[in-house]
Amino acid sequence: MAVIVFYAFAFGLNILVFSNFICRKEYQSGLNFFICIALLIRSYGQLMIAGSQSVDMARFANETFYFGSAFLPAFLFLAAARLGRVKVPAFIEVTCIVYSTVIMFLAVSIGRSEIYYKDFYIVKHPEGYTTIGKVYGPLHILYPIMLALYAVGFVWLFLRAYRNRNRISKRVIAWASFLAVTVIVLYALDKI
Repeated sequence: MAVIVFYAFAFGLNILVFSNFICRKEYQSGLNFFICIALLIRSYGQLMIAGSQSVDMARFANETFYFGSAFLPAFLFLAAARLGRVKVPAFIEVTCIVYSTVIMFLAVSIGRSEIYYKDFYIVKHPEGYTTIGKVYGPLHILYPIMLALYAVGFVWLFLRAYRNRNRISKRVIAWASFLAVTVIVLYALDKI
C-alpha cells in the first residue's frame, strides 16, 4: 500500500507543479509545457500500474506510462540544449521526436503484437500493489538504445557548454547532464 501512496503523492506533486505552471502562464514556453505534460502522464501511468487489478488495466496503464516516458527524454534534451544556447540541428530535433513516437507506438502494440513485448503479465504483491512482468520482444532494444543516445547527447551538451562557458553557466548544464545520465544509468542497472 505504501507504494501506491508514494505514486499517488508523486502524481499529486506533478498536478501541483502543472497547476502552478499554468497559473503563472509559463506554458508559452512550449518545451517546458510538454515536459510538464509528459511528467504528469508518466506519473499517472505509474500510479495506474501500481493499482492495476487486471492485465488489461495494467496494459492500458503501461501504454499511458510510455506515452509520457517515450517523449520525456527528447523534451529534456531539447530544453537543456536551449538552456545552454546550443544549436541542435533541425534534423536531430525531428529525429528525437520521430524516434520517441516510434517507441510510443511500439509500446501501444502490447497484446496485439510480440515485437515489443513477447509476454505481458501482472505481479500482485502482498503489500497491495501491482507490478508488470514482461518478456521483451526483438524491438524493445530500441528503448535502451534511445536512452543511451540521450546520455551521449547530454554529455555532448555539457562539453559544448563547457567550451562556451561565457554564454551559460557550465554548472547548470553539468547538473542537468548529471541528473539525466544518472537516471539513464539507474534504468540500465535495473534492467541488468
